[in-house]
Amino acid sequence: LPLLLAVFALVSAPLRGDKALFALLAFLALLVAMGTPLNRLLFYAVPGYASLANPARVLGVWAFAVAALAAFGAQSLLDNKIAPATKTRGAAIALATVLLVAAWGASGAAAWAGDAVAQVPFTDLMTQATPGLMVAALLLTLSVGLLFIAPGMVAKKPASSAALLLGMILLVVADLALWGYNYNPSSKPERVYPVTPGIAWLQKNAPDARIAVINRDWTLGQTAPKYAAFPPNALTVYALHDISGYDSLFPKASKELVRAAGGGEETSPAANGNMVFVKQLETARNLGARYIVLAGDSPVDTTGYAEAYRGDDLLILESGVPGEPVIAPPSVPGSLRIGIGLAMLAGLTLAGGIALQARKPS
Repeated sequence: LPLLLAVFALVSAPLRGDKALFALLAFLALLVAMGTPLNRLLFYAVPGYASLANPARVLGVWAFAVAALAAFGAQSLLDNKIAPATKTRGAAIALATVLLVAAWGASGAAAWAGDAVAQVPFTDLMTQATPGLMVAALLLTLSVGLLFIAPGMVAKKPASSAALLLGMILLVVADLALWGYNYNPSSKPERVYPVTPGIAWLQKNAPDARIAVINRDWTLGQTAPKYAAFPPNALTVYALHDISGYDSLFPKASKELVRAAGGGEETSPAANGNMVFVKQLETARNLGARYIVLAGDSPVDTTGYAEAYRGDDLLILESGVPGEPVIAPPSVPGSLRIGIGLAMLAGLTLAGGIALQARKPS
């Protein structure tokens, strides 16, 4: 429904003022997310933009703009000053636009799935997607029905606007609830993060110590990476202090510190640039880790390190260094430029919005 209302807003009434601002914002955000030349312009011209990594994150801005346009669309749909014929024509254009875009996206997704998930037959993928597609078809039918019924109802009985608005709200809530319910399956914490003997040893003997987990590689598929002990940040669940990390907003200074401690070796695996690994025993020692954790079957040469615990689950070594890094954090002069650039971008956006608001007729 929000997409239908957003397109309806663009075609049912003149495009000006705030509506034009949000339409432009949605259009630009979509261009950036799709990797058009605009993305390249921002990459080289805006300080710090290159550090934002995946341009698809701008789809958050797109969703915000579409939500605003949907509100304008709902306002136009319930506006008695707009002729029912104009509303019906706008509803037809909105439906055709959304269906064409959906068909284009589905065909592209089908082609992508054939290459990306080649080991799974496409019919199996469709079988898995069928329940979701049925929900989408039901929501689309209800949304289209509301969009085409509303013009006549408002014209004959203006008081019905409140009921129609309530229907729109319920449809949007149903959309979010049906898609979001059980999207991330839940489970008891102890089933996802069991306390193994090695973890129990760490909780008892190293509750406040720096701990470095040695990981060399990561995978995106069903096959577990070789000799992986813990995913980054997993120790946090057990109230333990992990030097490695996993965050799309990981501070550059922290990542550079780990890189410097490892002699310049890249800290992130090819599968996921948001992960920061401690890959070598010496790296852990340079970072001031008191304990170093490896997989129980790890082939790493541990000569020169005292063994604190050995089990089928983990191998825990003592580094023999104090709990502070033995190297100084590198300076990151670009961080100031990133902050200034983002502040200037925010200022320009605010100034543009104020200018548009000032031009509105009183």
